[in-house]
Amino acid sequence: MKFQTKVKTVDAAPISELIKLAQEDWSKLPTWFKKEYQLGNIFIGVDKIRLEGRLSRYEAPCGCMLVHDLDKGLSVVKENEFFERYEKQSEHID
Repeated sequence: MKFQTKVKTVDAAPISELIKLAQEDWSKLPTWFKKEYQLGNIFIGVDKIRLEGRLSRYEAPCGCMLVHDLDKGLSVVKENEFFERYEKQSEHID
């Protein structure tokens, strides 16, 4: 048998861009990011973002993408690996 990966759309943004927006213009952050922050699942540092889950904790440095998947929640993927799997559909972050 042969299998192909399912086509899937996710929201994602570079960690460096999220940190910059958090420092300079909070209103331009993606809605999903602000919601996760308000729930206490995201902590913003100077050069990284920390994700808090029920069973795990991740630190996401610059050079990674923060991925918001409606099925799987938040995850962190290195930028080069992310762009091997996904192609950009729009420039707008949200």
